[in-house]
Amino acid sequence: MIKHLPDLVLEITAHEPGTIETELNTAVETVLTQAMRERSSGILVTQHGYNRYTVALSPDVPYGETRERREWDRPANASIGAESPQPEGPAEQSEQRAA
Repeated sequence: MIKHLPDLVLEITAHEPGTIETELNTAVETVLTQAMRERSSGILVTQHGYNRYTVALSPDVPYGETRERREWDRPANASIGAESPQPEGPAEQSEQRAA
């Protein structure tokens, strides 16, 4: 299911890998159309859990680029949603990756 959120943020929730891939591709194409009109932001695909993603225009991503991130890869002091998996291994490893 693709859910439209304000400011051209599309939320994808699905349980089958094939459905996730198809809906992510559709969402990226939708956001890409808007990005090409505005020519000021790139596309950010964020995985919030194993079955939930968002696709959005982001001023933090240069125009012409698409970047991916996992919600749980944020710095240790950022909030993590309840359905997001926790990173494996000790906290020191997470901090070293983020640096």
